[in-house]
Amino acid sequence: MRVKAIVYMACIFSVIGFADIGRAQNTGQENVELAELEQKMLELERKMDKMKREYESEINELTKEVERLSKSASPTEQAGLEDEAAKLRQLAESLAGEKKQEQIPEKTVFKFSGMSLQQLNPEISVSGDFVASYRNQTGNRRRTDATLRGLELNFQSYLDPFTRLKATTHIHSDGEVHLEEAYFTRFSVLNNANLDVGKFRQQFGVVNRWHLDAFDQVEYPLALRMIFGEEGLSQTGASLEWTLPECYGACQMLTTQVTNGENERLFTGNTLGNPAAFVRPISAA
Repeated sequence: MRVKAIVYMACIFSVIGFADIGRAQNTGQENVELAELEQKMLELERKMDKMKREYESEINELTKEVERLSKSASPTEQAGLEDEAAKLRQLAESLAGEKKQEQIPEKTVFKFSGMSLQQLNPEISVSGDFVASYRNQTGNRRRTDATLRGLELNFQSYLDPFTRLKATTHIHSDGEVHLEEAYFTRFSVLNNANLDVGKFRQQFGVVNRWHLDAFDQVEYPLALRMIFGEEGLSQTGASLEWTLPECYGACQMLTTQVTNGENERLFTGNTLGNPAAFVRPISAA
């Protein structure tokens, strides 16, 4: 019986080998060789079917013989016969291709979505404005001075993927709280355009957009202070920043702002409350 099993397995490997050879052949082989190969494969299939039927018949006869002997055998002999029968069944199933692969159950991953709520908390930062000076001047008794001009609190939070809130407050050394900026930004409100609504520092020049504590100098430039006052140009309204298509290898941007004229130095005579318009084109290589 083992010899037949070995012959049976050899036939299976032979069929696989012939099949691989048939797949590897080029399309330009002659029809005669293909016909001969197909004839050999058919003959092998017939032999395999015949051997399989004979082998299954022998397995069934042996199983019946084991069952007959187990009825009259002792418990020890009966256990040995049952083991032999189990081995024969396992061998028959493996040769017949009836063995099924074990299925690995999928792992279940549990997630606690409540932990993501912390992303809704605003980003808060604090910065101080500390100034110290030293002077050596004839007739001036006070040569050194140091003061904390105030603290600046910055808040930033995304209300949704396209809307952001930014606010900045300044606490002076005397305890006065001054709101410097508080505005919403709506990203992609138009194609390549962002919209700001609220109180913000306007895009005049380079440094007017910055806060005083971000400078590498003590005060705003004299030109800005002479035109807009000590705090620069900061008003309430709407701003649209539009990124234009690239032109001649340079990035183009257009900023248009409409605000109410509330600057005390620049619009002190605006008693009618007419809005102020600001347009700034930018081209950068």
